Amino acid sequence: MDSRRMFYVLLFALSSYKICHATNSSQQPPLLLLVSLDGLRYDFLTPDQTPNLWSLANRGVLAPDGLKTQVFTVTTSNHQCMATGLYQESHGLISNTFYDPTFGDFYDNWNFAWRSFGNLDVWKREVDELLSWFSDSSNDDPKINLALYYIAEPDHQLHDYGTESYQAKAMIREVDRLIGYLHQKINESEILRRKLNLILTSDHGHIDVPDKYYYWSHLWRYIRKNSVIESGPSFFPRIDLNVTVEEIFSNLSRAKADGFPLQIWLKEDFPEK
Repeated sequence: MDSRRMFYVLLFALSSYKICHATNSSQQPPLLLLVSLDGLRYDFLTPDQTPNLWSLANRGVLAPDGLKTQVFTVTTSNHQCMATGLYQESHGLISNTFYDPTFGDFYDNWNFAWRSFGNLDVWKREVDELLSWFSDSSNDDPKINLALYYIAEPDHQLHDYGTESYQAKAMIREVDRLIGYLHQKINESEILRRKLNLILTSDHGHIDVPDKYYYWSHLWRYIRKNSVIESGPSFFPRIDLNVTVEEIFSNLSRAKADGFPLQIWLKEDFPEK
C-alpha cells in the first residue's frame, strides 16, 4: 500500500457509529474514519499482543499524549468531547447514566444500542457496512466523508477482570484482529486506499485499584442514595429533588472529618494540578 496516500494516526491517553453526509462541492473533502477502542491504554500496544495496531503505529503517527481525557473520565462524556471539541460543562454530557425528569426514570446509551461487544463476526459486518458508505458509488462520490466508529472493548473485560487478566489480554488481541480486518478491507478498495484517512484512538485508559481504596459502600452512610446520580466513581446532585452541591459538599466533609481519606473541593476551588 502506498503510505503517502493514506494517513494513519493513533491517539492514546487516552457498536455504534455517527455519520456526516458528504457535501456537494467541486472538490470533494478528504474522507476520515475515526475508530475508538474503549479503554485501550496506550501501552497495551506491543508487537506480540497487537501486531496490527503496532504495524499501523510504525507506518503512521503514534501520539501517546495526543488526547487528554476529561474529568469526569467516563465513556459517553469523553466521546462527546472528542466529537464536539467542547468541555463537559459546555456539551452537557457528564455521565454514562442520564435522568429523565419527565418520566422520572434513568437510562443510558445502551437503551438505544445493540450490545454486540466482544463478537468479531459482528464487528466485521459493521466494518463492511461502514466502509461501503465511503466507497459504494457509481460516480466516485461517497455517501459520507466522516464516520465515528465505537468499539465497546476491551473496556468491559478490563473492568471485570483487571489489566493483567487473561480475559482482558484475549480481548485486546481480538480487537487487534478487527483492526487487521479493517486495514485489509481498506486495501482492497481503490477508492479507500487513495482517499480514506484513519484515526485510531481511545476514550481513556485503565489502572487496577485495590479493593482497600474503594469506599463507596461506606460513603452511603453520609449521602442519601436517591439524592445523587451515580456514574462509576462520580456522582451528581439530583437538582430535580432540590439537592444542592452545598449539601453534598457538607456531607462529604463530615465523612472526611470521620477519617475517610478524601480531598473535597468545590469547582471554584479546584486546584489547577
